[in-house]
Amino acid sequence: MASRPTAAASFQESSIEAAGVRFRTFQAGSGDPVIVLDTLSMGLTRLHYGLAESFRVTVLELPGFGGPGRSLESRTIPGLAAITAQAAASLDSGKFTLVGSSLAANVALCHTLAAPEQIEALVLVSPTIIRPAALVLSSSGEDLGSLLLAHPEDPSRLATVDEPAMTRELDALRQLHTPELESGVERRLGEIQCPTLAVFGLNDRLAATEAASIYRSGIPNCHTSIVYDAGHGIVLERPEALIDVVSDYVERQETFIVGKGAGVINP
Repeated sequence: MASRPTAAASFQESSIEAAGVRFRTFQAGSGDPVIVLDTLSMGLTRLHYGLAESFRVTVLELPGFGGPGRSLESRTIPGLAAITAQAAASLDSGKFTLVGSSLAANVALCHTLAAPEQIEALVLVSPTIIRPAALVLSSSGEDLGSLLLAHPEDPSRLATVDEPAMTRELDALRQLHTPELESGVERRLGEIQCPTLAVFGLNDRLAATEAASIYRSGIPNCHTSIVYDAGHGIVLERPEALIDVVSDYVERQETFIVGKGAGVINP
């Protein structure tokens, strides 16, 4: 796992089991509960630490990327979401904010559809379940920098990335996406009644440009934020902007209007 970023919070590692699958968990902070679904292919990031400064954060690692647990190869995203809902129920008996990035954002969206009674608010960072770019669905020989970054010429941004785990995550984005899944989820967006924030990098090469407007129009109480000068891996290039907009949303929800960071717009 990547080295720990400089931050006041200290995450404690543990594990839980749901439906015969073992999940690693990392907990820190106090306050309102936030559960972050994550592959941890970027390690514990500045977003995790930033949220833990204000909230009680539990990072629930999706199995199959580096920690214990069965592989994702034979799973579907809704199937995995049903298991994360069981795991989350054992972590917190009340409602919580659910956060996910990239593949984990796709799982978080299906988790919310499967167990809406659990979710106080939903935050999706760089989701690809609706209108993925053609690049997601093809076998690309491009390096991780070209896939994740607006500025792949700066490889230092990838210093915290576990490259084999990230490659498995990108492969899973392709393998677990089907037209039937996409159309089925898009038809059900109106069922999501909790406050929702969808965040995209302006230069995300893995999501189509129209994806943000589909979330905004399909989910009744949805804000969308576009982070300038960032690709799919927003936390790698614009961590302060991402932390700012996500933390602000978790705190404000329905009263959220615009992120405090100058680099964030909410179309």
